[in-house]
Amino acid sequence: HIFAHGKGHDNETDFWAQALVAHGIVTNDLGWTYSSSSSSVEDGGREERTSPRRPSPLFSQVELFQETGYYVKQISNFSGPTECGLFVMITNTNLGTSNTLQNNAIRTDLARVEDCGGYVY
Repeated sequence: HIFAHGKGHDNETDFWAQALVAHGIVTNDLGWTYSSSSSSVEDGGREERTSPRRPSPLFSQVELFQETGYYVKQISNFSGPTECGLFVMITNTNLGTSNTLQNNAIRTDLARVEDCGGYVY
């Protein structure tokens, strides 16, 4: 569950996730995809492992958020020393440190931002 713990909170989680997507807070604006495999970067040779809620091995930004509560957003009006700019990374601490899907997404996004010379807050 993203926003609520315990049995029977799926509707609450879905409601809050849908609200954040509907209001444009969580989007697919960056066009980034995430692998559900044990590798942290989509490379075409990935192991096909899926989530119970998402049978496809690839997640869009919105789909990953709906599954884990994790998302990254670029701050468009940041004028820094690089063209890439500043990103805000939101993690779901309710998942703990052992959630492979979220951990791989974080590593992937940190590498993406580093490759373009950007910054993460």
